[in-house]
Amino acid sequence: MPQRRERIKKLPKLIIIKAGQAVSLVNFFKSNFVFKLKSKAVLYLSLNNSKFAQDLHFIIGRQARVNLIFNIKQSVGLKRYHLTADLSGRQGQLVVKIVHQGWGNSETRYFLDVNHYAAETFARVEVRRLLQANSSSIFYGMIKISKSATAADSYLSDKTLLLGHKVKSLTVPALEIKNNNVKASHGVTAQTLNEQELFYLRSRGLSRSQAIKLIATAFLRF
Repeated sequence: MPQRRERIKKLPKLIIIKAGQAVSLVNFFKSNFVFKLKSKAVLYLSLNNSKFAQDLHFIIGRQARVNLIFNIKQSVGLKRYHLTADLSGRQGQLVVKIVHQGWGNSETRYFLDVNHYAAETFARVEVRRLLQANSSSIFYGMIKISKSATAADSYLSDKTLLLGHKVKSLTVPALEIKNNNVKASHGVTAQTLNEQELFYLRSRGLSRSQAIKLIATAFLRF
């Protein structure tokens, strides 16, 4: 009996957002949740440095929309975040923004799956990662478009700013497309500090540390 109860506890919890309903959740901190959006429902979900919201699944119905913002700051240990979005209704929309700051000996792994099952669905995923000291981060992004998802439009962008000689960054984007009448692509960049930008800011009276902080702040805003 104890083992049976433990298995039940680990089942995902289901939240249904009714047709036409708009829901906003700020600093959501639960894990292992499934959000099912009915027709024309809207969900705004903000995760600020959450250590719990690590496994979330979204089922997006007809003309429903999900806006998700991740704002993660990590200085120690290993964290994993799993996000799955199923665009199952015609003209469903998904917008995801992930802002990650890592320093110390931290390691973070993001796993994102966007599945287009219906026609005219739309997805935008934008990731900004700022890595300092000995931190590391891995981002796995998969976009799948099924045969039934005619005129789907999906894009994944991942940009990383590396501040330090020991930081590690890896991005693994993937596309699986089974319909020719779609738009699907991804873009990945990793960069270090631009010395010309530093020189310009220091010529304006900023110290090196102030200039670096300003560049990092601007990088994370999008």
